[in-house]
Amino acid sequence: MVGSIVDATDGGKRLRRGARLWTIAVSTFKAETYRFLRLDRTTDEERAAGAAMPAGTVHLPGWIDSEWVKQLVAEQLVTVKTKRGFQKLEWQKLRERNEALDRRGRPQRLARRPATQLVQSMTSWTETEFLALGHAPGQL
Repeated sequence: MVGSIVDATDGGKRLRRGARLWTIAVSTFKAETYRFLRLDRTTDEERAAGAAMPAGTVHLPGWIDSEWVKQLVAEQLVTVKTKRGFQKLEWQKLRERNEALDRRGRPQRLARRPATQLVQSMTSWTETEFLALGHAPGQL
């Protein structure tokens, strides 16, 4: 996976070929998330007998509130007609806020990158993003 190199601006100074951009298949990650949400979960009895949760099962912590869950399922995949009369799939919002769905794909996209690209991406993270991993900047 090779990103395209583009010019960037840093503090008003133009950096020729200063940034690398990658195309991200957001639609793929959204479809994968919805597929994982539809998985049948094992019952308590099945888990007690040694059965495992299906691979990809989404586990939500107890502190998640209903607003976050609504954001996670805030879009739907619909078929629309183009100007030329062809059909295409398009994600459409069901509600205005969808940050939980958009942010779910970010760790997956990072995990699928080679390590050097991951480190390059993490250099632009904010302190909040590092703290979400349990590390302060510079401690990872």
